[in-house]
Amino acid sequence: MTMLRLSDHPGLLLVQDNQGFTVIEMLASGIILSIIVGLCFFSMALYLNEWEHKRLGDTGPVEIYRQQHLVTSAVESAWEYYVTDRVNERIDEYYPYFKGDETSVSFITTSPVFSNLAAAAARLRLVDDPDNDFQRLVYEEAPLDRTYIRYHDVPVDYPFSLALDLPGKNLHLRYYGLKESRFLPETEEFEEILAWFDTYDSKEHRVMPEIIAIADARGVIRQFHIQARNRGKGGFFTNVF
Repeated sequence: MTMLRLSDHPGLLLVQDNQGFTVIEMLASGIILSIIVGLCFFSMALYLNEWEHKRLGDTGPVEIYRQQHLVTSAVESAWEYYVTDRVNERIDEYYPYFKGDETSVSFITTSPVFSNLAAAAARLRLVDDPDNDFQRLVYEEAPLDRTYIRYHDVPVDYPFSLALDLPGKNLHLRYYGLKESRFLPETEEFEEILAWFDTYDSKEHRVMPEIIAIADARGVIRQFHIQARNRGKGGFFTNVF
């Protein structure tokens, strides 16, 4: 500490403090600050890593979406696989394999969920869950390399299945398809009358439906639009001679 006497103020002492931070103090402060900053970054990195692992590990919603997409593709790819029965076989008459009622529908799909083959037998069922306030949509599949469907009523064993939850109760299946075909003499063309049905059997209708729907008392809540229909095939396998 140095004392300076001012000439213009006799007797007045000015005290000048030259004491500051030493190099050691600055280094110590820098080290402590670096440690604090490092701990903050380390804690943030641990938190982000834990969050990322939990986020990536929670694949439930992604898997549900994937299953929904696969089932939708399988149903909308219902194929006109032709079968017959023991009576119509005698006259060489065939029709698409499609059997649907209010709780289940059987068909052939060209977009199998479980098989790498080009086609598989499939069934869609609505199943009640007594322990919960919802129903399950069960998709079942049998690869055609293990199953040969010649007749309309052949029993099929489905070795593969998956289930999806549906909100609500009292759900049922409905079908939108051909009701009748009228010939119009003035245009020499056929007019197709379409309607909704609670059951749809291609043995009776002779063609595939256009839509498979899941409905409740208020109306349709989900629709599957069949893409592979080809009504022009109608009598392709019918012996017209």
